[in-house]
Amino acid sequence: MIRFILIGLLIYLVYKLIFNVVVPVYKTTQQVKNGFRNMQEQMNEQTRQQQTTAETSATPNAVKKEKAGDYIDFEEIK
Repeated sequence: MIRFILIGLLIYLVYKLIFNVVVPVYKTTQQVKNGFRNMQEQMNEQTRQQQTTAETSATPNAVKKEKAGDYIDFEEIK
């Protein structure tokens, strides 16, 4: 009789351990992994957009403008 009670108690404790500790930890790690994956994808997309923007903006500015003149230092006259 005591053996059945101990086995039942052991099964109950294992059940509680699995559903109160193991399953929530597993779900949390999956959410964190998905969050990091999404963040990495967003960063890669932003990098691609910046590269395409830099490439398109660099092409029209290939012709350099010449300077209008030298800089003349201003001196105050009294």
